Amino acid sequence: MPIKTVIIEWEDVEERPAKHPHLILGIGLFGLILVIVALVLKNFLFALIVAVAAGVIMFSARQTKPRSRYALTKEGIIFDDEFFPYDNLHSFSLKEHDSGWRLKVRTGRTFLPFLLLPLGHEEFASEVRTILLDFLEEGRHDETLAELVSDLLE
Repeated sequence: MPIKTVIIEWEDVEERPAKHPHLILGIGLFGLILVIVALVLKNFLFALIVAVAAGVIMFSARQTKPRSRYALTKEGIIFDDEFFPYDNLHSFSLKEHDSGWRLKVRTGRTFLPFLLLPLGHEEFASEVRTILLDFLEEGRHDETLAELVSDLLE
C-alpha cells in the first residue's frame, strides 16, 4: 500500500470495557433455560445451537475491545488497518451522541454501508468537518436499526 499523506489522525476517545458481569450471567441463564426447554421437547439441534450461541455471546462480552485508530488523508479515510478512498465514499454527517460527537460516512459497500468514527469533543468534530468538506459532500444520515440496537446495548 503506498504511503498516504495524513492530514489528521486520532484514536478512540476511550477503551471500550467488557460488559457488566450481571449481563453475562443473564445471557448464560437465558441460554441455559432455552437449552433445558429444547431438551425437554427433544429438539437436540436447537439445544446445541442455543448453547453454542450463548457461549459465543458470553465469551465476546467478557473481552475488552482495544482502541481503534483513525486517520483522514488526502486520498481517503483509514479505519484501523483498512483504507477507504474518497472515490468510494458518498457523503458524511456529524452527530452529537452521549459519548461525544460521531462522524458517519456513507460508503458504497453493501455489507458496510456506513463508517462510524468517534470524534469526542465539538472542537475536534468541527476541525474534521472542515477537512472533509474539501473531499466529500455533507449529507443527512438517519440512524439505522443496527445503530439503535448498538446504542441500547452500550
